[in-house]
This record gives sequence, C-alpha cells and structure tokens, in this order.
Amino acid sequence: MSRMLAGNSLHKLTDNERLVLGAIAACDDLDVKKLSKNCGLRPHNVRYVLKGLFEEQLIHRSIFVNYARLGYTIFNMFFSLAGNKREALIDFLRKNPAVSWLTENSGDYRYELTVLAEHISELPALVDRVGEKFGTTLKNKIWTAEVAMHFYGYKQLLNSQKLPAVHVVGSEGARAKIEPVDLTILAKLRDPAIRSENEIARSLGVAGSTLAYRINRLKKEGVITSSRIGIAMEKLGYLEYQVLIDTDDASKEFRESFMRWCAIHRHVLACFRCFGGWEYKVLVSVTSSEQAFQFQDELTNRFPSISQAILIARRNWIKTRPGLVQ
Repeated sequence: MSRMLAGNSLHKLTDNERLVLGAIAACDDLDVKKLSKNCGLRPHNVRYVLKGLFEEQLIHRSIFVNYARLGYTIFNMFFSLAGNKREALIDFLRKNPAVSWLTENSGDYRYELTVLAEHISELPALVDRVGEKFGTTLKNKIWTAEVAMHFYGYKQLLNSQKLPAVHVVGSEGARAKIEPVDLTILAKLRDPAIRSENEIARSLGVAGSTLAYRINRLKKEGVITSSRIGIAMEKLGYLEYQVLIDTDDASKEFRESFMRWCAIHRHVLACFRCFGGWEYKVLVSVTSSEQAFQFQDELTNRFPSISQAILIARRNWIKTRPGLVQ
C-alpha cells in the first residue's frame, strides 16, 4: 500500500514511465523481458525507466507476511486525541516498540495504530500505559483484529482490461519455527530502500545462496505468502481512504459477492476481513475527496445490507515498520 508522507511533491509521469508502471500493475513483477513484452518498450528502455522509478522512490520491492505464523495477531485501533500533550503522546506511540504502524487521518478518528500482539491484552495494556504517562486516554476508540487481507493491486494504472493477480494473506496456521536472523531478513525484505536480495545478503554478510535458502524456507513455512512491487501512488496524485464497514448480512453469499465487487472495482486497493469494531476495512485509492464520497455512495447503493460505512481519509504515515522485525 502507499506510504503517504506530508509534503510529497507530485511526480509527472513520462509516457514510458506510464507504460512501465501499467505493466508492473498488471503483473506485479520486475522481470525486464516480461515488462518489455507487456508495455511494448525495448528491454534497455525498460531498465532505464526502472532505474529512474527506484531513484524517485516511486516503486519498491516488498513482501506479504502472514504474521499469525510468527505467533502474532494484527489489531487495529482508531482514536482521537485532545489537549496540549498530543505531540508528545504521538511521539511516545511512534517510538513504542509495541506499535507497528501509526497513521494520521482526517475526521473524528484522527489516528490509527496497529499492534502486532501475541495476546489481545497487549492492546489495553498500551492504552493504560498512555494514561499512566500522560494522564489522559485515547478518545473515541474503536478496534478490530484482522482476519484476512485481499490485495487487488493498482488497477488505476493498468494499460489494459486485464486485472492483476490477487494477493491473499490469512491469519491461520501453527507458529513457524524461525530464528532471530529470519526476523531481520523479513524487515529488510519490507524495507523500501533495498532493491535486491543481493543488497540484503551483503548487509548481513552472508552468501546469496544462504539468504535464498532462508527466504525459501520462510515461504515454505507460510510466513512469506508472496512478493509484490509497491507503487507510491501518493506521489502520482492519488489519495488513500479507508472505509470501515458493518453489514446486517452475515451470509457466505454476501461475503463472496462483496469480495468479487472489490476485486474488480477500479478504486479498491485492498479489502480486510475483520473481527471487532467493524467487519470489513476497504482501502480506496482516488484522485479527489469527491471521488471518495462517490465510492461510498456506490458501495451502500450496491449493497443495501451494509448498515455503516465510515469513510476516513489517510493523511500521513507516522510509523511504517512492524515492531517485531525492527
């Protein structure tokens, strides 16, 4: 997903960059021959464009991780803050190793934090720590646990009608047997600044074959579910919204119909099945707030059983690294 940072200047794409990004969005791969075939550019032109996209930080390599296989559940909490201690409190949460991701939003639910926890009690323990340290509490709290995630890709950038592959990450499976170095490898595989596995091997001081063995083992263990290419959509003028959804229809038919609709909708980046304060969380990539509100109306009109669809604009990523792999 996009990592939105305040103050980012927009990048105006060249025709060749647009073609290559469209090819990446379609196949989620950096194989030069495959991209060349899909976008119609010569291989040396594709290499040149890819080099520029990396340098501009418009693309980065990443992976999808099933944190349940590491013994963790992903908990999300939205909240708001008041008072003159807000900056200090946010800085405390940013530095807190229990907090994995932290974002600033617009509206009533001003902030969202994510905790990778081995037990649900870690979430209220964090809230209690805030109260003890700052003499205040997090307001308007709503939280949920993520059950599964479907990532549909950057459909807005496609050059054709072919939809990208769907990446699915569940939250099941026994805990995998891994070593501390595996957590370091996972962190580096998720680091946008690292372009290749060769860089990781050099930074760890191991042979490329050793790194490949460990990565393959993490895949076989179900920890790494797939690889992907991240695209900085915010640098291309796109805004990211979240929609928190409750529904009165708990049927399998509704769930399958809703997920199919998300998979083909041009603006949907990902959909999360959840348990707690809401049942689904949908990430939406749009070019204006009006487009986001139109999506919200389209969603509720298409599925009348949806009882609530809270639209939240994501303004800024404050922290983007899972705490357990820092």
